[in-house]
Amino acid sequence: AAKGVAADLRPDPEVYAELRRLALHAVRSGRKRLAIAQLVEVARWNLESAARDGDGYKLNNSYRAIWARRLMADVPELAGAFETRERTAA
Repeated sequence: AAKGVAADLRPDPEVYAELRRLALHAVRSGRKRLAIAQLVEVARWNLESAARDGDGYKLNNSYRAIWARRLMADVPELAGAFETRERTAA
């Protein structure tokens, strides 16, 4: 697991699997850089019936950067695929 990335901010397992699948497909198709916002929107489209979080959102945009960091930390093939800014919040 990623150090410094809160474990409770991983999306629903079905959503995380879809984000991972989309990211790996893009990288394996030759993409060098990925946009987590784009993957989240495609995942929203693909998983219209996915479980909602406690706030009623399927995928809360507030956590996109965290998901990108977690994907890069969890999946070596995705290391460096997303551009991230330096974290300023704990």
